[in-house]
Amino acid sequence: MNPINNLTDLTVTEFCEVTASEAPTPGGGSISALSGALAASLAEMVANLSLPKDGSPSPEFLAIKEKANSLQSRLLILVEKDAASFDSVMAAFKLPKATEEEKLQRKEKIQEALKLASKVPLEVALVSTEIFELIPTLLEGNQNAITDAMIAAMNARNAVLGALLNARINLGSIKDDAYVKAALRNIEESEKMARESEEALLAIGYKKLSKE
Repeated sequence: MNPINNLTDLTVTEFCEVTASEAPTPGGGSISALSGALAASLAEMVANLSLPKDGSPSPEFLAIKEKANSLQSRLLILVEKDAASFDSVMAAFKLPKATEEEKLQRKEKIQEALKLASKVPLEVALVSTEIFELIPTLLEGNQNAITDAMIAAMNARNAVLGALLNARINLGSIKDDAYVKAALRNIEESEKMARESEEALLAIGYKKLSKE
């Protein structure tokens, strides 16, 4: 089984087996993107369950359904993209370094690959962040699905924080100080936002559950 190509075509069991293997991918980055995709899927499910049974118009939940479906698709693409970016880093490290010219080219390719490998998880975090915007309305939807909306928020947080951990480790090997400083500022802001968003949304959910 190829651990990199067509990850999203694997069964759940196959995906877990590949993740558990000695293959370097899929790793934490792909898992973070998958967590985001699952969060978006749960959000879409709650939106579906919140649509009126009589078929009457519900533009708010229809909009959430469409948005969640779009986010899920984007994050599934990023599952593959993250694995591919790590593969590019490994390939760059394997480039020849017998001559000074080869050494210079190898260093440049490694830096290019590392930047890509940091940009992909930053994109995962950015896309996953959009899921938080859907949850408040979902918590007001089908009350039998409150916990599903809460779990969507939890998975979105995991997606953001997990992706940003991957970005951090790649930034540690990047020599472009300006790029690294800007990325770290973005990471710290996103981490703070993810934690605060999950906390606020779960507080609303638990309050609703306590009234049942």
